[in-house]
Amino acid sequence: MSSNDLLIETANVSKIFCRNLKRSMRYGAGDIARELLGRRRPRSLLRKDEFWALKDISFSLRRGECLGLIGANGSGKTTMLKIINGLIKPDQGCVTVRGRIGALIALGAGFNPILTGRENIYINGAVLGMTKSQIDRQIDRIVDFAELHEAIDAPVRTYSSGMYVRLGFAIYTALHTDVLLIDEVLAVGDVAFRSKCYSAIGEMLKSTAAILVSHNAEALLRICNKGLVLDKGRLIYAGDICAALNAYENEIGKRFSTQDYLRHCRPCTGYRVSLPRRHVCHGEQLPVDLDLEFSEPTGNVYQRVCVHNRQGKLIGEWNNSPAPQRLSFPRGPSRVCVVLERILFRPGKYVLSVMMHGEGGKTILGHAHQVGTFHVEGDLSVKCEFALPAHLEAA
Repeated sequence: MSSNDLLIETANVSKIFCRNLKRSMRYGAGDIARELLGRRRPRSLLRKDEFWALKDISFSLRRGECLGLIGANGSGKTTMLKIINGLIKPDQGCVTVRGRIGALIALGAGFNPILTGRENIYINGAVLGMTKSQIDRQIDRIVDFAELHEAIDAPVRTYSSGMYVRLGFAIYTALHTDVLLIDEVLAVGDVAFRSKCYSAIGEMLKSTAAILVSHNAEALLRICNKGLVLDKGRLIYAGDICAALNAYENEIGKRFSTQDYLRHCRPCTGYRVSLPRRHVCHGEQLPVDLDLEFSEPTGNVYQRVCVHNRQGKLIGEWNNSPAPQRLSFPRGPSRVCVVLERILFRPGKYVLSVMMHGEGGKTILGHAHQVGTFHVEGDLSVKCEFALPAHLEAA
């Protein structure tokens, strides 16, 4: 592989933010004045209310590679994308990007609601650097990809959020970029369209390098071959995507283990996981029972289930998608039954982890890391490493 295939290279990239707005503006004005006088302030020491949003992050990415950027909220993932995209400058280190960048972030955010979908294609295409003749040649393919034939000449204010995302992603498929940045945009949309997006990204990866930010392990495993785990701006792991997901799961497990989760959420005073069946045939359902107890009524609760193989590789995840279902619990004991539909894992032994969190994933209500094992038996008729979306019902 030639040096021309190296499209992204970061060396000890660090970024400092300030938690106080007025103090941040004062610091910024002082730093600009020092730079104009040729006396740039050393950034090795933090001033009051400052913190490292990123600290000494280094990695490289070649054409045909896709990097999964993994970490909890606030770990620095979006800041890293903004630095690579040139929206903000690092305080230390350097970033080298070769070729044209395309960023799939907040798709459809720039649409004019009064204009039609067709008119917004031309406007957004022009903003992204496409000429009118290029858009003319691509517009039929864009409309076909978005599946908006009947609505393309209607004002986009009449579109649903899913239609917004479909049209926004379809416009990006017409671009010819060397570097593609994707930030959680594939979490919206139905299953069929997400599958089409994965296929489109797979085609793009033949000539591009991509960075995907996502909390969906299935999406990361499907299109990424490298992973980078961040925690509070620090690099935890960089390497193979499977090992990166394991490192992230282990970090979450240590932080919110069954012994200390009560310190993070007081309403949940009891959390027990049991598997009614320890053996399941290939293609059958797997029920999981959760016995919970809350000291006060709690609403907007989401469920996340992870499955690891014997080597510790995270091979499946369910997080109430594509249509998240929020649960509510009264004070006292409750039971939730999670049913994983049609287990399509290869025959063998697997380990289950379960997490319950509040809206947005910011509050951990309970976490049971590797709480039980189950065995998949039978002939492998479907070669698939993932379970289909699960069904959740509160008893």
